[in-house]
Amino acid sequence: GRPGLPDDPYQAPGLRQQADEDGPDMNKLVDRLMAHLQDNPEDMEGWQHFRRAAPALDRQADLSRALLEATRARPDNPTLAMLYAESLILLGEGQVTPAADLALDRAAALAPDMPALGYYRALAMMQRGELRAARTGNVEVRATAEAALQALDSDS
Repeated sequence: GRPGLPDDPYQAPGLRQQADEDGPDMNKLVDRLMAHLQDNPEDMEGWQHFRRAAPALDRQADLSRALLEATRARPDNPTLAMLYAESLILLGEGQVTPAADLALDRAAALAPDMPALGYYRALAMMQRGELRAARTGNVEVRATAEAALQALDSDS
């Protein structure tokens, strides 16, 4: 900040109007996206858009609630289960909370080979102070990622 200027730059004369003229209200777009996803929970591209927009708009709680509803509507979808677990970690500001741990268990039951599971499991171990186990988990995640990259390279 700078002395003499408002803390919120949009309080400065003319800037709020300029921001409004720059484009659509992102919160309204997210509201429309949420309504669309409620009717179309299998729209993974829509979920990815919402996942990226939520933190920027401080809508992490909305994202988690919407994903919880989606996982209830489609309990056999491992991608939705993983997105829900990630949303809880985001909501917990990077902490793998007990609720996130349960959501990870659900995702693991549906797709135990999902790459993100190993990362979040290792993160949870590190946060609990289980450093040796976390290191082992990270080594396994890295080996899996390197194998996947090699497979991609050999396909091209």
